[in-house]
Amino acid sequence: MVSASRRLRGRGALFIFLTTLPALAIITIFTLYPIAFALWSSFSFYDLTNPEKTGFAGITNYAGALQTTGFQHSVEASVVFVIASFFLVVGLALGSALLLNEKFRGVK
Repeated sequence: MVSASRRLRGRGALFIFLTTLPALAIITIFTLYPIAFALWSSFSFYDLTNPEKTGFAGITNYAGALQTTGFQHSVEASVVFVIASFFLVVGLALGSALLLNEKFRGVK
């Protein structure tokens, strides 16, 4: 009797795995592959005017990006935006919570 229930559990697990396999394949194709390709591309050199001139650039792409003033300005703007958004959202949420915590007429 024990072996029969184990067999059924094994079939159930196999069924669950087989039914989730298409979803896992779609997630892999549409999320993991683009992430891997973007990471690989970020370490490569491309010249759009001369497509034959490509190669491995290493971290020089990142070093060049970190040294530009445009990137530094973007980081500063992002930090200001995140801090301002945080305080705005927390303030609105706290205000809403305090308003909803009040006793309303007609409500016990």
